[in-house]
Amino acid sequence: MRLGCDIVDLPRLNLILQQWETALQARLLTAAEQAWCSWGDLPVLVKVAACLAVKESLIKALGGRQTGFKWTDLELLLPGCPVPVCLVNLVQELVSQVGLAAEKLHTQPCRAYGQRGWAVWGWKEQMVIAAVLLDYQAFSGQNHPEPVQWSGGNYNRNDLLTM
Repeated sequence: MRLGCDIVDLPRLNLILQQWETALQARLLTAAEQAWCSWGDLPVLVKVAACLAVKESLIKALGGRQTGFKWTDLELLLPGCPVPVCLVNLVQELVSQVGLAAEKLHTQPCRAYGQRGWAVWGWKEQMVIAAVLLDYQAFSGQNHPEPVQWSGGNYNRNDLLTM
């Protein structure tokens, strides 16, 4: 299993979107993500930031951008699938470590190059934070039977916070 996390600064993203909203969203978001961002009770800015934070987290979980990288190869999928409890716990710890108290944590599936993973994201005031968990075996062809665990296993809490 591979883990990645990221934080998006909302005021900075807002400035960028004011200048390049349509072109930027078309380049960075899939059609499904664009549709999701435009409906519901969450602010559009927060949803776009969630998509970007999840995509950056996916890049980190993969170990970098792959050859021929396109932002639309990575996607935050619609809510509906359960997310591993260890990932929810990790995001709660990350949120507290950076001094945020997330309004609400959202759990959604995600994908990278056709492989599914899980994302947890939340926001408070000026930041969106996300973490993703991917099955590394699907990308490397190697056998990694040990799952990422909250404590013990492949990573300890300090390792997770410095990734």
